[in-house]
Amino acid sequence: MPNLQKRDRSTGLLVKAAVILAAALAGLSPEQATAGPVNETVVHGDVTIMRQGSRTIIQASDGSIINFENFDILPHELVRFIQPDQLSRVLNRITGPEPTVIQGQLMANGQVYVVNPAGVAFTNGAVVNVGGLYAAAGDLSNEDFLAGEDNFTNLRGAVVNDGVITGDAVHLIGQQVANHGKIDAEGGVVTMLAGDSVYMKRHGERIMVRIDGVDLGDRAASSADVTGEAVTDAAAAVENTGTINAEGGHVFFGAGDMYSAAIRNTGTVRAETFTVATTNEAARIEGEITIHSEDDCEDEDDDGDDEDARKEDEDDEDDDEDACKEEDEEDCDEDDCDEDECDEEDECEDDDEDEDEDEEEEARREEDGDDDDDDD
Repeated sequence: MPNLQKRDRSTGLLVKAAVILAAALAGLSPEQATAGPVNETVVHGDVTIMRQGSRTIIQASDGSIINFENFDILPHELVRFIQPDQLSRVLNRITGPEPTVIQGQLMANGQVYVVNPAGVAFTNGAVVNVGGLYAAAGDLSNEDFLAGEDNFTNLRGAVVNDGVITGDAVHLIGQQVANHGKIDAEGGVVTMLAGDSVYMKRHGERIMVRIDGVDLGDRAASSADVTGEAVTDAAAAVENTGTINAEGGHVFFGAGDMYSAAIRNTGTVRAETFTVATTNEAARIEGEITIHSEDDCEDEDDDGDDEDARKEDEDDEDDDEDACKEEDEEDCDEDDCDEDECDEEDECEDDDEDEDEDEEEEARREEDGDDDDDDD
């Protein structure tokens, strides 16, 4: 079995290679190597597990802890957790030597922890839809979990996503972490954290992260601060080549100093805030980065109001122009009437002159007639 701590290629290839080799040694295909979560031991809480063919239904109270020898999910299998509410937490600790490989469906209405020091892989075709997901390649003690402390230690495996993960909170934690698939946490939070140990805590909208004993809050930078930073082609501790959609929410990439190439993003990130923090300031942020805050939305609304106001002013100006045109046309009509009246008066004067001329002509004719009578 290869040691997942020896890495000279991408984390995704290493985890998959480990799984395929383990299956080959057992004389099985990767799809036949395991069959669902098996050999469980309930450590804390009220837990009921029902298996119905390819479906495994786990009803767990808040704060439940279950140790599994194996937590693999095959492509045709579905594992569903039924929890009291969205904030209820269940810790699934894998005690076997192999990485956990999730190829099928993992569903839950609450917070699900999958903790395996050997690594966790979500393959292409895997579908995860949960209230929250913590996939960690290390240890989480019972005491810390029950106290609500997300204190992950002895991180030595890789966590890789090639599938589709949906949840209000998605956390990938390991010595190396990578997303080549899609993570959808709209309005929520996504963290990808790499180191030997990781402690994280959320205070409202703020995420506090400590990696290898170093508080990364003082080392956080916006994506613009690290774009174009030189990073070698070695495997990055945190790598995103896929899509992370946390519009209206927050994305945090954090890494310790065990690698010269700490963080690399060539994929798509959409969020209200995108924080990158390392202990050695090595990061390369490329790809499509969309930071869309609520203030931007308000500005867009203001711009829209201004545009509407401008349109109303333009409409008023058009109305004024139309009114002026109508007045001009009325003035023109009055002028036409005056001209018509003048024409009628001129015609009347011409008629009077014609009548006078006719009377004079008739008088001359009468005079000529009288003269003729005198001659006779």
